[in-house]
Amino acid sequence: MIFHNLALTASDQFLPTPIRALPTGEEKGRFLVLDLGGTNLRVAVVWLYGGDGLKVCTQGSWGIPEHLKSGAAEALFRWVVGRIGDVVGEYLGDVGSEERGRILSEGMELGVTFSFPMEYVLLSFFPFYF
Repeated sequence: MIFHNLALTASDQFLPTPIRALPTGEEKGRFLVLDLGGTNLRVAVVWLYGGDGLKVCTQGSWGIPEHLKSGAAEALFRWVVGRIGDVVGEYLGDVGSEERGRILSEGMELGVTFSFPMEYVLLSFFPFYF
């Protein structure tokens, strides 16, 4: 509720962010997670066990270069995709062929968070696959 009131009265803009589902806290399975902030990018592959159960399998954290913060969006997104590739590539190198095949054929669900205020727009048709 605090963000709702802030969004109504703040002079700063909230960026609309499409999401396809809200987390329940009981999710289980392997997920690719991404946290994009104003200064850092964090990417990880995690296993969720429902409730508070979590295992971080592979992760990376990078400072966002200044030229990408003020340059073309395409350059920033190419850099982000490269960092995702780094983390997923490391994970794929650590798992067996069955898990690797499953990821390559089915993809991974992606959880995204932004380290600045966002307005979330729930979409029912917006699949995320790597």
